[in-house]
Amino acid sequence: MESTASTIQIHVSGRPFTRDCRPRWLLEELGVAYTPVPVGIFSGDARKPAYLATNPTGKVPFLVDGEVAIFESGAILIYLADKYGAGEVAPAQDDPARGEYLQWLFFAQTTIEGPATRLFANRTFLRERPSAGERAAEAEAELIAKAPIVAPVLESRTYLLGDRFTAADVMLGSALYWVAGGGALDKLPTLAAYYGRLAARPAFQRIFGEPPSPA
Repeated sequence: MESTASTIQIHVSGRPFTRDCRPRWLLEELGVAYTPVPVGIFSGDARKPAYLATNPTGKVPFLVDGEVAIFESGAILIYLADKYGAGEVAPAQDDPARGEYLQWLFFAQTTIEGPATRLFANRTFLRERPSAGERAAEAEAELIAKAPIVAPVLESRTYLLGDRFTAADVMLGSALYWVAGGGALDKLPTLAAYYGRLAARPAFQRIFGEPPSPA
């Protein structure tokens, strides 16, 4: 699907390691036009009353699509995939693959994202803190323990649903960007190979580029 005009706005931080990269990556995959709206997440502008009146979380991403306004990156991905990529990046409601698709999408967000973000933060911009090394090691151990849940699937599949790229891959791939940036992807060879396949996609490269190197 391609679009040259769209009502879609994505509020963004301007940093490649924030969650607003998820909906932008998905829209790039679909060829759907959107407008990035810079928000001063790190300057404190997003905590001001004027912005909170629009987006009560004060975080990114925040989606505005006509009369629709949504926060939470997972909800935004599901909405965009269903509206603009049903049957492509999202299995249809009556597709037997729909359940597995949702399973992996939420697994990536609830199981992998937490330790991935802690690892990345403590090995990059928080690395000078006294407890950073210990917290990064704990996060890495958690990732190594959780990887066997999804690794067997990816040993025999190109993507989470086989040869079919979906929004679930966007969610897991964006979490693995933090793992790569935290220097732990080499400890997870199956996920590293999968991440390499995602990182080779032109849409991924337009949004992320290379992950920052850990200290």
